Amino acid sequence: MKYTVDSDIYSVYPDLYTGIAVLSGVNNSASPPEVVALLAEAEARLRAGGGPRPASEHPHVAAWRAAYSTFGVKPSKYRSAVEALARRVLKGGDLPHINKLVDLGNCLSVKYVLPIAAYDLDRVTGDIVIKFATGDEEFVPLGTTEVEHPEPGEVVYTDSDGKEALSRRWNWRQSDKAKAVEGTERVLLTVEGVNRIPRETVERATKELIELLQQFCGGKAQYFLLHKEEQEAEFEV
Repeated sequence: MKYTVDSDIYSVYPDLYTGIAVLSGVNNSASPPEVVALLAEAEARLRAGGGPRPASEHPHVAAWRAAYSTFGVKPSKYRSAVEALARRVLKGGDLPHINKLVDLGNCLSVKYVLPIAAYDLDRVTGDIVIKFATGDEEFVPLGTTEVEHPEPGEVVYTDSDGKEALSRRWNWRQSDKAKAVEGTERVLLTVEGVNRIPRETVERATKELIELLQQFCGGKAQYFLLHKEEQEAEFEV
């Protein structure tokens, strides 16, 4: 199985770094108190960190806003996944508890202020490619059954030879198809940085994510870091 960032993406975003964690044989279930506590701690640190208010002024959020604007999306209307999380936390809200994979991803997303997404590989068809949309791809939003089509030029994750979109507007919203659920056993998680977000930050967040996932979910893990000189990861699960 492969995960590929299309070369056209790097033409526009040459400093994109994507940390990838691939795990097989995981035990994903409801989060135990220890995971709930880690998420609460990350939320409290973000609120107490003396960082920018509102969330849009955080350097990482601002970097993603600039990336969204580049492909024609109003970032104040369609917020990146990490901005949506940070905004909720900084306004005093607690993030919902979904399952161990999702909650640990959210924990590290809040800690590092980076977008993190999880994809159930048993629900993915073929290879995953991140590319600019043609507009013909089919997308079913999380929690719905309604089919949408991305706008041409949107950044999307795709499978099924590019026919199905696993996300819209880059990391704004994931599809229902490949969501990580209780019982997910094979999973791919992405940690993304763009527009001068340091490579080292993406690396550190991804490696810490793998450590936590193996601690609480078990399984065998593989780590990759993609960038303009290394645009593809190939793995067995």
